[in-house]
Order: sequence, then structure tokens, then C-alpha cells
Amino acid sequence: MKMKKLILSAFMAIISWGTYAQTKSNPYTMIKDKKTAVTASTLKQPYYIENVHPNEKLFKKGKNAMKREKYYPNGTLKEVSYSYRINGNMFTYCIKKYYENGQLSYDKYQNPLTDTKDGYENSFHENGQLKSTDWLTGYYYNGDRFSFYENGQLESYGFYGGPIYESNQEAGMWKYYYENGQLKAVGSYKWNFTKENKSAKSTKTGEWKYYNEYGELIKTENF
Repeated sequence: MKMKKLILSAFMAIISWGTYAQTKSNPYTMIKDKKTAVTASTLKQPYYIENVHPNEKLFKKGKNAMKREKYYPNGTLKEVSYSYRINGNMFTYCIKKYYENGQLSYDKYQNPLTDTKDGYENSFHENGQLKSTDWLTGYYYNGDRFSFYENGQLESYGFYGGPIYESNQEAGMWKYYYENGQLKAVGSYKWNFTKENKSAKSTKTGEWKYYNEYGELIKTENF
């Protein structure tokens, strides 16, 4: 009986770890139904959907926290940021920026109470549509980057990040789309930078395909 319990406990631990690892490596998920197009409204981002901002709780911790605000000449809020003191240094963990009409233009949040400082960075079009979204680990991007047109259609997505050799670069397969939803280009990038050459940029590699706005293949390149 004890052996069965031990086996069951080990099995559940493996499942839990697998779920955790998948969540960490894939912070954003897309609707799997192929009939549903990926748009700004169908992209699922846990932090953005839940709007988790524990800034006010941290701000109440007195000298360990700081809140700053900037305003437009007309008096409307332009920017607000929250910082928290960690090991003697202030870490800005939350920034929100606004258009002059009051619409949110930028939203960044990182958990200051963890070693990895995981979080997200979102930008918005002036009409309120999501423009781009990224996952952050520390001071670097670390995950799939999604970009959208003003009408909510997907513009591009692929892996963008570091912190290998302190550089943020495209890597792996990327897809680009027209505003009407048709695939525009698809191909892969490779990292070229090294610890000795941090200025080297990612370049296209392998086969790249390009399409017109009607979905017809117009060009193929090999790198």
C-alpha cells in the first residue's frame, strides 16, 4: 500500500513539474482551433487578462517603495511607475504610459519579489487594440513576441529574447502577415552573436517563403 502511494506521489510530481515547465517556457498560448484566427482578442496572456498589478500593496511598504507620475500640459496622466527597494537598490517593476486622450499606450510589469523578475511588456495602438506583447525575464525579453495591426489582425510572431550574452534577438521560425490576415512571409533566424561579439545580429537562415496578399507564393529564398 505504501509503495502504491509512493508511486502515485512520484507520478503526480512529474505531472506537476511538466505543467510548470511548460508554463515557464510558453507564457503565452494561442487558441488551438485552426478555424479560429489568432488576433489580439484570441491571444491568451495570463498576466494581461488577469491584470495582476500588486503595485499598491508594495507601495504601502513606506521607504521601500516609490511611486512617480508625469502629466501632459492639459493635466491628464502621461505616465505612472512603481519601484521597490531590493538589496538597497530601487527596481522599477511597473510602468504604465497613456496617450493624451487617456488611452493606455504601454503596460509593463515584473514581479520584484522573485530572482528571475518574470513579467510582461505590452504596447497598445491609440484605438485600444493590443500592438505588441512580450515576456520578460530580468532585463531581457524571453519568449514569443506577438505584434498586431490596429484592426487586431496578427502582424507577426516568433521567439525574441535573451539573455544569452546579454542580447535580445530573433531566433527560430517567424511568421509575418498582411493586414487582411494572409501569410506574408515565413522563415527562420539564427543567432550569430557570441560573448566576444555582442553586436552581431540575427540573420535569416534556411528557406524563406514570401506570398502576396492573395496567398500566392511569389518568391523563395535560401540562406
